[in-house]
Amino acid sequence: MSNQKPADGERSRPLRDVAEDATGFGAPEIRMTRDLILNPGAVAAAQGQPDSPYPRSLRYFLTWNGIFLVLVTVLGGFQSQFAALPEPFITWAMQTSGKSRDAFLGDLDQWYSLAAIPVISLFLYLPLAFLFRRWTGSRAAGSGQAFAYVSGWSIYGAAFGLAALFVPAVRAASPVLTVLILAVLFLRMGKGRWWTSGGQALWRFVQLLLGMLIVFVPAVLIVTAITVVGALYGP
Repeated sequence: MSNQKPADGERSRPLRDVAEDATGFGAPEIRMTRDLILNPGAVAAAQGQPDSPYPRSLRYFLTWNGIFLVLVTVLGGFQSQFAALPEPFITWAMQTSGKSRDAFLGDLDQWYSLAAIPVISLFLYLPLAFLFRRWTGSRAAGSGQAFAYVSGWSIYGAAFGLAALFVPAVRAASPVLTVLILAVLFLRMGKGRWWTSGGQALWRFVQLLLGMLIVFVPAVLIVTAITVVGALYGP
């Protein structure tokens, strides 16, 4: 019997496999997370390339946000936000659904968690993909960059979102923080791709914000409708 010890890479490989199988997050996803924080321009440049070292941006986006929702659920979910709903509405909802206050708020939390990410991300993808495809001249690169951009935003937003669950001041500043994150990512990811001068960067960032705002309103209305109807009439 051979007493030769496996190399470090061979010894650590099973652990990486278990982590990837359990969470969907392996070495490529970790690399993409790191570069979205430290070097987002490299992630944007790799989109649409056959030899990209990163996973497909749609897969990464869904995996990352699934992990984020698990963290939010462990920390108490979104119930603290729903607790601020008007008391007449909660009273009416309890009477209509036949549920207790805690049960109704819990169902709101579950339905919101289920609907928010897929609905809002789909709506946000549409204007981003349209603009990035037009600015880059590449359908594949523009589509990948759209989800990479939203993924980068969600990484930074996750930190502020978790803080907002416990710090009211962060929750109050969330609109300003959101625009700031979008602007920083736009400048870091888009230099030489989406813009080539300061004036062009400003104008195109305004276009991006307007596009996201236009689709965000109906997306939130749809999520709200799904959440309320599901909480009222769901089991």
